[in-house]
Amino acid sequence: MKTKIILAVTIFLSSIVLMAQAQDKKVAVFDPAGDVTSSIKEIVREEISSVIVNTGGYTVLERALINKVLEENKMQQSGLVDDTQISEIGKRMGANYVLVTSVTSLGTNYYVSVKMIEVLTAKIEKQKTARTTHGANDLIDVAQKMVKDMLGTITVAETKPTVTEKPVQAIVAEKPVIAQQPQHYGTVTASKTKVYLNGSPLSKYQTRQMLAVNPESLNYYNSGLRTNAWGKGLVIGGYVIGGIGLLGMSFDDYDSYVSMTSMGVGLLIGGYCLKASAKKKVRTAVESYNGSHKSTDVKLNFGFTKNGIGLAINF
Repeated sequence: MKTKIILAVTIFLSSIVLMAQAQDKKVAVFDPAGDVTSSIKEIVREEISSVIVNTGGYTVLERALINKVLEENKMQQSGLVDDTQISEIGKRMGANYVLVTSVTSLGTNYYVSVKMIEVLTAKIEKQKTARTTHGANDLIDVAQKMVKDMLGTITVAETKPTVTEKPVQAIVAEKPVIAQQPQHYGTVTASKTKVYLNGSPLSKYQTRQMLAVNPESLNYYNSGLRTNAWGKGLVIGGYVIGGIGLLGMSFDDYDSYVSMTSMGVGLLIGGYCLKASAKKKVRTAVESYNGSHKSTDVKLNFGFTKNGIGLAINF
């Protein structure tokens, strides 16, 4: 009986870990390669990182972690040209994917290549190439468009207006259209971990797009979702392990009953505490967002009253 209980607990805890890992795919964004200046490479890297950060389901690894792993292995990002080698370094960073970019100057324009390598298989999961048509002026737009297409940030499920545009080919013939950030146009509230705009619920994607104008709010929201996922896992684990403890009691296994029931109660308490913390983080995200969008407009209104001319100031 004890062996069965231990096996059940091991399988369940493993499933919780896998569920938590599936929440966000970790991406290591390497410095772009190519014959352009270091300032252009840095700008392209940061803009690409920004797109990934604001995309649901992905997390960008910190620059400090990437540099630390490369330094420990005495490697430079610009020297990682082999996909298998890049994959091995990505594993040491704890990444699910490594994003590699190259920017090559073609006179006044640039040729850009972006590929995402899956760490476990070392295969190229997705790749996009394009060429600018307005020199450095549309380099950032082209890089952003390519990464958004790779990550599939615009889906039919989001019920967004249909935009007719030419398919992306190897050579981009026109400046890509970049989706605009949603504007704040009403009351934003939160209930538990759900965000509402004028009383209408928003999807996670819509919420992230709206909060993207305030990085602090977006960080609080993403952290709240991760915390809530862990909380749900612990609550489920608490009920399952508590049930296993009761099963042990039915087999007159008092020791298993006490230990498993205690563990189940502990997981329940921890899970509900995490869920409460998640709600607070989402509320903080909404409050931070609302605070950054307070109206600062001052309006002067003139009018006639029975006592003469009046002046009203609204702010």
